[in-house]
Amino acid sequence: MSRGVAVADTLPPAPDAILTAAEVAAWLKITPRQVQRLGIPCVRLGPRTPRYLGRDVLAWLDTQRQAPAPRRWRRPRPGQVATPPAVGSSLADAGAM
Repeated sequence: MSRGVAVADTLPPAPDAILTAAEVAAWLKITPRQVQRLGIPCVRLGPRTPRYLGRDVLAWLDTQRQAPAPRRWRRPRPGQVATPPAVGSSLADAGAM
């Protein structure tokens, strides 16, 4: 048996799976408390018994997805020429500046 992360913990759950906060946390690689703080939709079976539906967690993740942030323009150092990166330039092009 390997000592790494179990494959079942890294795969997305089945859409109809009912998960505990610990199971969602293991899958997302965060703590169970963070699962509760993030506001992931849950079904409350009691005051201290939240359960998470796989489809709700997947839908919540889709709403959290963000486009990559645009590259920020840096102020030139004294003695440098101010040339903002060209639109569509790659990281390799930026290193040549």
